[in-house]
Amino acid sequence: MASVDRELLDRNLRMQTDLWHVSERYRTAADARWMFAFAHFRITQQINQALIASPWVFREPNALLRFNLAFASAFMTAVSVMVTPPWKKAFAECAFAESVRSINAAHWPTLSTTSSEAIANRDNASAVLVCAVAMANAHINTDIVNALRNIGCIDRNDYGNILLFVEQGAKDAICRLQGLVLGSTMNYLKQLMLPLDEIWRNAVYEQYCGRPVPRVETAFLQQIDRNRHQLSRIRPAN
Repeated sequence: MASVDRELLDRNLRMQTDLWHVSERYRTAADARWMFAFAHFRITQQINQALIASPWVFREPNALLRFNLAFASAFMTAVSVMVTPPWKKAFAECAFAESVRSINAAHWPTLSTTSSEAIANRDNASAVLVCAVAMANAHINTDIVNALRNIGCIDRNDYGNILLFVEQGAKDAICRLQGLVLGSTMNYLKQLMLPLDEIWRNAVYEQYCGRPVPRVETAFLQQIDRNRHQLSRIRPAN
């Protein structure tokens, strides 16, 4: 069993806090980019919590930490306005989605209060989701590819298992966007968030590393479920 490099873990814990602050800054400013930043924070938080509680669930924990730090750092660079062309395109799509929402908002006062609130909620959610997908495109198809190139192909089972955290991060972000949503509503929103899950994420690994990404392992899922009380707590730092 590989031991966890404490310096790498500490760096990832600091990254978790940084991602939280970025998400909160965007959310406070009503900036549609908050949702992707929040999902990224949650994924990093779950990785850290799992490594602290059950480090043996990962085959190569230090490679996973280097990988997460590499593409999280690329996102933080984009946040600092030192953006590459893929991020410029993503942020432009976010700005366009927000402008459409604002134009629609100008017509809300002409409607009944109930109708205005319904349209506001719908358009707010739509703008944020469009932005999140645009950012996922830049992040997965550019930043993750670069991380794989620079760090190397991390263990494919570790990569596959992290999908569990990606899905939970997306679910938590959706719940924060819409409140506690269940059933068909949650399933519909999850369909809109698919690029954050298997479609793009697995494709870039398989294309670059030349190996298929396995599904989340049962043993990994069971161990994470045993620690779910800890992993479900959303907070800036552990």
